[in-house]
Amino acid sequence: MSGVVTAIGVGGAALAGGATALTAIGIGAAAGYAGYRADKMARDSVKAQIAGQKEATAQAEKQANQAAQLQTEETNRANRRNADVAGILSGIQQQAKGGQSGTLLTGAQGVDNSALTLGKTTLLGG
Repeated sequence: MSGVVTAIGVGGAALAGGATALTAIGIGAAAGYAGYRADKMARDSVKAQIAGQKEATAQAEKQANQAAQLQTEETNRANRRNADVAGILSGIQQQAKGGQSGTLLTGAQGVDNSALTLGKTTLLGG
């Protein structure tokens, strides 16, 4: 009988040792999973930071472009040129003093009035 008791005692100890091994495996698995979760959270955090930086960069570029456009508009307003209306009218009057003007089709001498009468004495043909 002592052999049976010893076998049961050894079996129980082995079972207890197995439980300890299973507990150790469970603890190791839990620690591994916790490490995996921590690593995943760190990667997700880095991705979120990169996305935030890209968004901030895009916003800064947009603001810089708007500021440059406003500066260009202000410069154009400051350097606005006005038409020299008096000079244009004076030039037209000087050309009118030179007599009848021509076009590319008629030349500098213009059109002869006798060519416009069609053999009649007036422009209306009468």
